[in-house]
Amino acid sequence: MDMLSVIIRLAFERMIDLNFLAIDTSSSWLKIAVHAGEEIATLNMRYKRRSDFLMIEIDHILKSVNISLDDLDGLGCVIGPGHFTGLRSGLASVKAMAFANSLKISALPYPECLTPKEPLILLRKARKGWWYFSEFDGSKWSYSMQAHEKLKELVKGKRVISEEGIEGLKTEISSPIFTPLEMLESLEKAFEKGENVYDHLSLKPFYVQRPIAEEKLMEKKRGKV
Repeated sequence: MDMLSVIIRLAFERMIDLNFLAIDTSSSWLKIAVHAGEEIATLNMRYKRRSDFLMIEIDHILKSVNISLDDLDGLGCVIGPGHFTGLRSGLASVKAMAFANSLKISALPYPECLTPKEPLILLRKARKGWWYFSEFDGSKWSYSMQAHEKLKELVKGKRVISEEGIEGLKTEISSPIFTPLEMLESLEKAFEKGENVYDHLSLKPFYVQRPIAEEKLMEKKRGKV
């Protein structure tokens, strides 16, 4: 067992009698992690973005630690920023599970599943020519949308991590950005502190930009005013 696994396992000892499930569908990687008593199981694989596939994998991982949805005490879901289709699939699934089992949900912006000790920038591809730009200044995260042509100037002299190589930029490639175990640790901290925990009605995706369809609808409405 590596050091990260040891640290996270020790952290979960504070909530040893509770069962948690966390998922991430915000990128091309599907991450699922479950903490059931003293057992931890994880899944990290390329994602096809199909809701039926997601629920099958959730069922498999719960069975691997001998629990069911009825045994869960809380849920966690990465809320973005990320792919619209993937986010909606994950949030819809988590909301349904929360509603059916009267569970609370920890909302996890994906950069905040990391615990960096120094400033860094995370880049994730958005729509064509644009990037989700997440910057950690040493104490907190900030989020924005940035055009590709501005990236070189914005990241100059800074540590940059991305899930893929970016033409013209020196980046550290990490795919996926964080592990299922790190996602579980973030969920546990959220429930322990009572921060960013919602019910199935109040949980919302974290959109740095609006979906194109929504923007077009707003343009039409403005045109009628």
